[in-house]
This record gives sequence, C-alpha cells and structure tokens, in this order.
Amino acid sequence: MFGRFIMLYFVLAFNLFGQENPVHSKWIHLHKDNSKLPTNSIHSVFIDKNNVKWICTWDAGLVKYYSDSMIVFNKSNSNILHNTIYDAKEDSKGNIFIATHGGGLVKIKDNKISNYNTGNSGISHNTLYKIDVDVNDKVWIGTWGGGLCTFDGNNWKSFTNNNSVLPYKIPSVLIDNNLKVWIGSIEGLYTMENSAIKRYNFGNDTIPFASVYSLLRTNDGSLWVGFKQNGIAVYKNNTWTYKSINKLPFSKCYSLAEDRNNKVWIGTFGHGAAWFDGVKWQLLNKNNSPLTDNLVFSVAVDEFNNKWICTFFDGIFIYNEDGIKLN
Repeated sequence: MFGRFIMLYFVLAFNLFGQENPVHSKWIHLHKDNSKLPTNSIHSVFIDKNNVKWICTWDAGLVKYYSDSMIVFNKSNSNILHNTIYDAKEDSKGNIFIATHGGGLVKIKDNKISNYNTGNSGISHNTLYKIDVDVNDKVWIGTWGGGLCTFDGNNWKSFTNNNSVLPYKIPSVLIDNNLKVWIGSIEGLYTMENSAIKRYNFGNDTIPFASVYSLLRTNDGSLWVGFKQNGIAVYKNNTWTYKSINKLPFSKCYSLAEDRNNKVWIGTFGHGAAWFDGVKWQLLNKNNSPLTDNLVFSVAVDEFNNKWICTFFDGIFIYNEDGIKLN
C-alpha cells in the first residue's frame, strides 16, 4: 500500500507541473525530490489574490509558485538576508511582505525585493514571526524579541516592553475589520484599540494566560485563540468556550485556518493536521492518512478548498476530501 502511495505521489506531482491539471485524487505530496522545492522543511504557505503560492521554508528561503513554475529567493541569489521565512501577507497594492527569522522584513513587488532591518529602518527587531495587513495597508509585525511593529510605507512605530505593556515576543497578530488589533504574545492575549493596549481578560478563570501562537476570525464571526501548549479558546455568541489539551486529540496549536466548508484546521506540530467541523474533531496523521510527518507547522486553504499542509521534515501535502483541483 505504501509503495502505491509513493507511485501516486510522483504521478500527481508530474501532473501538477504539467499543462493539464484535472481533478486528482485526494492527496498530492510535494517534496524536493519530485519538484523544484529547495527543501522539505516548510513553515507556511501564503496564497495571494492571484492564487500565487508563496512558500515559506525553514532553511532555504522563499519559493514563489505560479503558472506551474517555481522561483526561489534566498541569500545567495537575492538581497533576502535570512533563509528562514516564517510568514507572508499581501496589501491592496499587490506588495508581498515577508517575515524572516533573522533578516528583518522583506517587500516583494514584480519580483523586486526591498529589505527593512534594524540597520536601515525603524523596525525594532530582525527576527519576525507573524504579519497582518489592515484595510489602510498598514503592516503589523509580531517580532521575536522586539514586541509589535507597524509600518505604513513610510513610518515605523514599535510597541515593546519598554514603552507599553506588551511582552517582547509576539507570535501572532490579527487585525479585525474595525481595526481592533488582537495580539498573541508569549504571556497571553492582548488587544489594541485607538493605540491603547491592554491585557485581555477572558472573564473565564479556566482560560490560561499562556503563550498564544495563532489567531483566527472565522466567517461566522467567531474568534479562535490557539495556545502553543494549552488548548484552544473560542469566542462565539458573546461567550468564551475553552478546550484544554485533555479534551482535544492534540496538545499544541501552532496555526489556525478556515476552509471553504467552514471547517477550522489546526497545525498541531506533533499530531499531524486537525480539523473541526462544528461538531467533532478529526486528525490526519501518519497512522490514518498518506501524511509521513506529524510535525505540521501550518495549513493554508486555496480557492479550490485544497489544504496545503506544511511539514517540518517532508515537504507539503496537498489534501482535498472532494478531490484536488489546481486550476
């Protein structure tokens, strides 16, 4: 059975980069031996408004995948200053912003790269973890050592433990449509409204003030808060619900994403990829699926409802329960 999976992966990967992309099986496995991926260690995938996939790798730079081709940007062929890439987001002008884990912020437009670091800009730290962009195209950056930064295209502003109540490590940030900022820190959840920052009070003693690694606003208006090692909290209908790790089929929540069927997907970094359909939890892992690595950093969802499952050791697994469609 495993041999048949491997053969299927190679056939489907060939189709992925060919001229025809019909509906395939439920799984495709992309790795460096059957594609132009420069590494098998993938942190995340960002899908822009043109359906271009920006693949953030752990050790080999950034990969731009579009029109059946891949372009790699790294330290040796561009002015990207670090090959560890954590996150990417797009503004309304089509600028792609990249969070590097040691080389500051990168902006890409029409394959032209601009770099912002502590040596040439007002950014507070070069190790970045998360990016979000608000409706005014202001970029919000969670750093791993310099608190929260903002960049409006001209001006920088920083919120650190020196000038605010924020801790210095910010793994997640989410901007609501009303410009309320949700800030996930290593010391719990914070909010910012009209430049006023405060530690969030859940009003529920069972919810811990623990490290928040992921935030998600779902289509029904619910707010999901993923703790690194302390379960998940969900705010819905004016009520917080908390699921501790002893009530979940996994112990870590590294990422959150919603698919086209309103299922919420979790990168568990240890138990594979998990999803919740509003009633039950389900795991996809090495024991019950073609996944060969349970260290899932993140899951991204494209316009065809394909889930791009990013793993630490074995590349990207594309999954669609209704059959994969790529264009």
